Amino acid sequence: MINSRISSNVLASRIATDLVQKQNELAKVQTQISTGKRVNTPSDDPAQAAHIVKMQEAESQLEQYQRNASSAESQLALEESALTGTANILMNVRDLALSANSGTTDDYTRAAHDAEAQLALSELYDLANSRDSFGNFLFGGSNTETPPFTSGTQVTYNGNSDAQQLTIGLGRTIQTGDSGIETFMRIPDVSNGSSGGSQDLFATLGKFIEALGSSPVTETEKAAMQQTINDTIANLDSGLDHINTARARVGTRLNSVDNSREENANISLQIERTRSEVEDIDIAEAITSLQTQTTSLEILQQTYSSIQSLSMFNYI
Repeated sequence: MINSRISSNVLASRIATDLVQKQNELAKVQTQISTGKRVNTPSDDPAQAAHIVKMQEAESQLEQYQRNASSAESQLALEESALTGTANILMNVRDLALSANSGTTDDYTRAAHDAEAQLALSELYDLANSRDSFGNFLFGGSNTETPPFTSGTQVTYNGNSDAQQLTIGLGRTIQTGDSGIETFMRIPDVSNGSSGGSQDLFATLGKFIEALGSSPVTETEKAAMQQTINDTIANLDSGLDHINTARARVGTRLNSVDNSREENANISLQIERTRSEVEDIDIAEAITSLQTQTTSLEILQQTYSSIQSLSMFNYI
């Protein structure tokens, strides 16, 4: 009788252990069905859980790349707009210079041209001191908090030549702006008698305005003014070439941003598919497993109840 009681108790203990295991397995399947994930905790599958963490980190990095790409696109679009505006100003001033150099211009007409040219110079300073949506100056290099250009007898550049860059993809870094000194000041001087140095657009417009403010009387004075205006036209053409080249570089960078964004999206999609294969469950298979686990648990519970009853009978 004692041996029978001991055997029943041992069997009941084993079944109780099996019950706990089956309950845990059932709870695991229920969690998998509710979340749709095969791996919900590292203990579910340590190796695959580590793989999933690495994929999550990669996805997070790609999301940061996409945010950087959007920021770079915004910066470059603003620069492109400023450069387009600059090109328009130079073309308008060139038209004024051609009109002023027609040989039929009187003091009244020159005064009108002078007013337009001064307005154009003011607008040029505004574009050169353009800001982004965060209030940072576009053309100051890494010095984004101080206006790059200060007007005066001679223009003062307050920025530097550092290039701002952002990482927008795996192994992809993009320059998000150009320094003002390279964009507006280091432009080939092609005026008559130049030694191949540089001009800045502000000085070129300033000399034109100065010429318009004069009232030549003698042939020598008229010839000098005409030469100044010819030099202005030549340097404006050089400036236009320079600005349009800068616009082309910005356009190339914008294309690179688009390509990088598309590449990031494709990589992200591939990671998502791989992660789904590793992490997600087959719902139909999981439901079948749930039914099986539920049936097994019910059988164990019934067996445990029977053993418990038998143990009590033997004890009596």
